[in-house]
Amino acid sequence: MTGPGRRFDAYELMGGEGPEPTAAELAEALLAARSLEAHASADLVQPSSGFEDRVMAAIATEPQPRAIILPGSAVRGGRPAAFVMTLRNAWAIAFSSERPMAVRAQALGLVLLVVAAVGSLTGVAAVGVGGVLSSQADPSPSVLAPTV
Repeated sequence: MTGPGRRFDAYELMGGEGPEPTAAELAEALLAARSLEAHASADLVQPSSGFEDRVMAAIATEPQPRAIILPGSAVRGGRPAAFVMTLRNAWAIAFSSERPMAVRAQALGLVLLVVAAVGSLTGVAAVGVGGVLSSQADPSPSVLAPTV
């Protein structure tokens, strides 16, 4: 018999390679084949009894997700070390492949925001220093008497 209705053959399950299977191995393979046939012919697949309870119990034992520290609260609270740690974590998240792309994009956005803020502060400081240095009065020209 061929096609999807064909029954499993024990020799087919053993792979046909190597030494001849023993009677115990053939019986075990045939039992596995009959179990596969029973599952293949089932119209309705249902989880075992108590499956939902086990899943819900496993979910209940998981810790609740929480933020270690929020970037805004780190700056408002006057904790620069905490902000630097948050920035380091955002860098690690942005360039790791373990997180979903949306989470990585948010972390990269925070890193780029800080880079832009530091860059603009550096520019403002440079302009300020340049203004201070250029505001000094030019020295008066010295007039030397011609020597003959």
